[in-house]
Amino acid sequence: MTAPGALQGLRVLDLSDEKGQYCTTLMADMGTDVIKIEPPADDPVRHMGPFYHDEEDLDKSLYWFVLNTSKRGLTLDIITPRGADLFRRLAATADFVVESFVPGTMDQLGLGYEVLQQQRPNLILTSVSNYGQTGPYRGYAATDLDILGMSGTLFVCGDPDRAPTRVNAPQTPIYAGIQAFVGSLLAHYHRLESGEGQQVDVSLHEGATLLHYSQLIWNAYGLVMVRLGDRPEALDVQMAAWTATQTSQEVVQRLQAIGVASGMVQNARDLACDPQLQQRQHYVTLQHPEMGDNVVDQFGFRLSKTPGDRRMRRQCWASMMRKCLVSF
Repeated sequence: MTAPGALQGLRVLDLSDEKGQYCTTLMADMGTDVIKIEPPADDPVRHMGPFYHDEEDLDKSLYWFVLNTSKRGLTLDIITPRGADLFRRLAATADFVVESFVPGTMDQLGLGYEVLQQQRPNLILTSVSNYGQTGPYRGYAATDLDILGMSGTLFVCGDPDRAPTRVNAPQTPIYAGIQAFVGSLLAHYHRLESGEGQQVDVSLHEGATLLHYSQLIWNAYGLVMVRLGDRPEALDVQMAAWTATQTSQEVVQRLQAIGVASGMVQNARDLACDPQLQQRQHYVTLQHPEMGDNVVDQFGFRLSKTPGDRRMRRQCWASMMRKCLVSF
């Protein structure tokens, strides 16, 4: 049985790619009716790996799967006049629209905020883009790596005598999704107080600048923060000798017992049996038609009265997308 969510009773139209899909997944898991709208050529994220058993199939992208739990699905070509008209009719029933097109695209399609607001004055349009809706970079194409570089984050990661390094997983789309989720809820709070809708402008670039504090050093001292790298080699030798006869768990427990902040470097196998995550029921199992039982993460917060939950809805399987009918 589905647990009640804090956002139950609200509807979201999701036009976004990976830049906005974590936002709409959080919304869906917290109870909103999220309708994932895909073009006839399918959501590009469905073509992004890793794939279940390395089988490149529209329903087997693990990345798409984790970003689209709890949603319904619909295929709609909003580029055509008929498709755009159908979307406007759908938007008249929605509380939120989340999109991640290049800035200006929604206006070109006749689906900009001013148009949608005419028929739904309290609509919230959340626009997620690489550099925001304004500014000289607004139309720039960018990858996750590009955004990390342009934000200053890469510059402070790694050893000082080597090129910068990055985490080997998408970073900025997840951070932007969280920013979009928070921004949308703040706009919703304003709507509850005033009845007014508004546009939420989310920039991956600006969100990524929050991942480091080198700008504080520059503003305070006029100094460019450098990559600090690892601990001194002599310290590594001493630590290696002390830990050689102990397990990772034993080392952490001994350090924690005397109040020293410490933790293990865990891999996926370690996380699967981590007692902290197990006790908090962080992982949930979802049933997928092609991939069977799959374990996914819960969100990192808990609501005592309206917890919500993650679920897989049949209407979002690729095989069902062409069969969806929408009643107006």
